[in-house]
Amino acid sequence: MSNVDSSVEEVNKKTVSIPLDNIRTMVNIIDISSQRGAFRAPEMKGVGEFYEQLVALVPNELQKEGTQSQQ
Repeated sequence: MSNVDSSVEEVNKKTVSIPLDNIRTMVNIIDISSQRGAFRAPEMKGVGEFYEQLVALVPNELQKEGTQSQQ
């Protein structure tokens, strides 16, 4: 394995801390961007998968609050 490959693996194993508010903001940005047609069809799957991963990080109580505030 080359140095680049091992460096990438090391980066992928690091844990970072992101405030829940920032995660909710990212979820909202993706939601609004998709509604406005910011993503092309081939990009939709990757964006959707990332969106689902972010939503899974937000506790259910916060997800419900975010949904209610958007209505």
